[in-house]
Amino acid sequence: MEITFEKAEIILVVSLKGRLDATHQNVMRDAVDLKIKSGESKYFIFDLTALDYVSSSGFREFFYLGHELGRAGGKLAVYSLQPVVKRIFEIAQFHSAYPVCVTREEAIKAILPLV
Repeated sequence: MEITFEKAEIILVVSLKGRLDATHQNVMRDAVDLKIKSGESKYFIFDLTALDYVSSSGFREFFYLGHELGRAGGKLAVYSLQPVVKRIFEIAQFHSAYPVCVTREEAIKAILPLV
């Protein structure tokens, strides 16, 4: 799995590529946790365009990171889910806790604080 970060004003865009499963869940958690703790941003959007697969253990990491961001006063959203990944998010009703968006712009609007 590949993880890349891109700063877009006050938002950190996290792009995931490959498979997020038990083998890679800690890699994602550690990388994103480090960014949260650094204070670089408290608003994260996850670009899942190139995420081919997510296991239940990998999926749980999104809830964990959302919780950590919430504790820091931040927010999390995901966007551009592939059909197989989207189905997992739907089954788990992820949208009831965090925004699940189609586009990057929609994800940004979903988590930006009202100024």
